[in-house]
Amino acid sequence: MCLLAIETTRSSGSYALLKDDKIIYQDNVDMKTTHSETIMCRIDNALKAMKIEKTDLKGICVSNGPGSFTGCRIGLATAKGICTGLKIPLIAFNTLEILASNLYGTDKNILSVLDARMNEAYVAVFDKNLQMIVDSHCRPYKSITDGLKGDYICVGDTHLITGKHEKALLHQNMINASSMFSLMKYKNIALKYDEEYLAALEPYYIRSAVDNS
Repeated sequence: MCLLAIETTRSSGSYALLKDDKIIYQDNVDMKTTHSETIMCRIDNALKAMKIEKTDLKGICVSNGPGSFTGCRIGLATAKGICTGLKIPLIAFNTLEILASNLYGTDKNILSVLDARMNEAYVAVFDKNLQMIVDSHCRPYKSITDGLKGDYICVGDTHLITGKHEKALLHQNMINASSMFSLMKYKNIALKYDEEYLAALEPYYIRSAVDNS
């Protein structure tokens, strides 16, 4: 079984392929170009490199936001287009959840942080079992950690956080497309093609749709 994962909520983007329960390809490159210019090329490169045809794909995972408004739109629209054409399932994940999964195994709560620009950040808090305990929302940089109690570790755009708080290692702050494969397995998500769900699925912006990209 082959699955494709697409992550475009940040400027770098990330693409990954899973085959027979093994991650066989991952692309993480900050190309300093818009996703609309590169997304199909990077998907095609991944498939060609691993000698996989689009028709071999049995499903697609996509990061659905929050993040760059333009990036969310492009990633989701591309994933929906491929899934609709091939009639294969689409599984959408919260970007903050993807980040939190990088710290799976910790004995602390996880504070996921993404720069929302305009002096604000997207934040959510997860417990050690990756259950969301503070819903995704937007708050000013200066109050990212306000109201949080107990032991927690920060992941994502941790440079926005002031004060002495435990932070993830550098590589753990990357949003890896391949993390969605792990989340699928951890959450026991079944692959099922749902045309109505696919048509209705929209980017998860949180903030009003003013393009911050």
